[in-house]
Amino acid sequence: MKNTENPTVVVKPEVAGTFTLLTGEAPRPLQHPAKLAYAGRLDTPRLFLTPKEGNYDKLQSTFEVDSENNKVRFVGTEKSHESADTIVGSLVPSEAIEQFKLNTGFRWAVPQLIELVKRMRPYFASQEAQVALITKLRNWSIGVSKLFEEVANQDGNAKRAVTVRVEGQAPAPFKLHLPIYKGYPKETFEVEFGVDAESSAGVKLYMDSPQLLDLLLDKKEEYIKAEVDYFTAFGCSVIYVS
Repeated sequence: MKNTENPTVVVKPEVAGTFTLLTGEAPRPLQHPAKLAYAGRLDTPRLFLTPKEGNYDKLQSTFEVDSENNKVRFVGTEKSHESADTIVGSLVPSEAIEQFKLNTGFRWAVPQLIELVKRMRPYFASQEAQVALITKLRNWSIGVSKLFEEVANQDGNAKRAVTVRVEGQAPAPFKLHLPIYKGYPKETFEVEFGVDAESSAGVKLYMDSPQLLDLLLDKKEEYIKAEVDYFTAFGCSVIYVS
């Protein structure tokens, strides 16, 4: 039969003294709350803090802004090395912009560009606009002629100079409708073509968009300001790092 009574413990000290015997569960060691660490788009720190503002002492919290690298960071309970929470947000250009290689100077062969436009259908305002661009590219032609000229230098030696003459125009501009930053609303902007006739592989096209450059800067400032305004109202320190 199992003995359910507390066992008898006999302590025989080697020297005279007093001993206190405690029964029951021993107190557990103090454990610090686990650190929290999340990373996401730019508004992640704000979305994290909004429903739990009361959990953080604003005098022990800091919001960092790194405008150059498009990043922000909220540090809560920063005096505790064991439990300081770190929530990071980043503003990242969309993958669609990377695939179009806008404002990079990347040279496209026309057949390669037509395949790109076919694949990127969701980023045009309408299917009609996409089909119209494909038709323009298929029917586009440009004349390139090279003029060779013998030029004598000061030493009397002849040097052959080559001049490339391009006859025709680049395809007409078109518009895209896509998110310029991951996770944010779509924007509409115009894209222009440039022509590179110097390539030994034939005439190639590249795409630039001054409107996109302006949008990237304007929206970046707008989105970062929204986050700064929230944390300023919360009352924690807001600092700019570089």
